[in-house]
Amino acid sequence: MSEELANIRSSIEALGMDFQFMGRIKTNMNGIEREIELLEYDHAQFGYVAGHEYYHEEIKYLQETYQSKIIEANGDGGFYY
Repeated sequence: MSEELANIRSSIEALGMDFQFMGRIKTNMNGIEREIELLEYDHAQFGYVAGHEYYHEEIKYLQETYQSKIIEANGDGGFYY
């Protein structure tokens, strides 16, 4: 199992939900091939596609870029999303 899939599996298991790992499948979209985990939960199957990290980076960028305006708008320095 690739290191990326091992990290994904660890993240999913950390949720503490009753996911069953059914296997891995390869997908190809717009010339990009990737291997994803096939999961089952509550009798429904789905593929987990990594991508959440992008949103964490985007939120961090927005926070750093607009922090002074956020502080001014909130009046307490909190960052809400």
